[in-house]
Amino acid sequence: MILHGVFPETESVIVAWLEQWLPPRWPDKVRVYTELPEGWADAQRNESERLPAILVERLPGGAGSGREYENGYQVQVTVFAASRAVLWAVVQQVEVGMIAIRGRTSPTLDEVWAAEGFGDVPYANKKIRRAVATYEMTARAQ
Repeated sequence: MILHGVFPETESVIVAWLEQWLPPRWPDKVRVYTELPEGWADAQRNESERLPAILVERLPGGAGSGREYENGYQVQVTVFAASRAVLWAVVQQVEVGMIAIRGRTSPTLDEVWAAEGFGDVPYANKKIRRAVATYEMTARAQ
């Protein structure tokens, strides 16, 4: 089989989707990044300027289907918030959004599933709460 097109850049697809998905479901602005801005975690910064926030990072690996026209990916999604209550409320919206992304973006992510669900992970700045999950997905060259 000859492939036409390229495989999607998964980080950008997910960031764009979450930026679209979250506003009607969350009253405050949620910043979505592929890399945290320099000085983002500085303890002197005002939490309202940076939180809640989501970091989407592509990881090595990902289980493909074995079909030559598909590729498998893994991404880590990290949610940051100023309190536990806000953290888990945003996580709930992200969990639904990550599953809802299937087939609803361009380029298309065909299958998306949580390889490891969100868990609380301590952060160096004690004023910031963090939860991390790993998602796997498949996509076709487009």
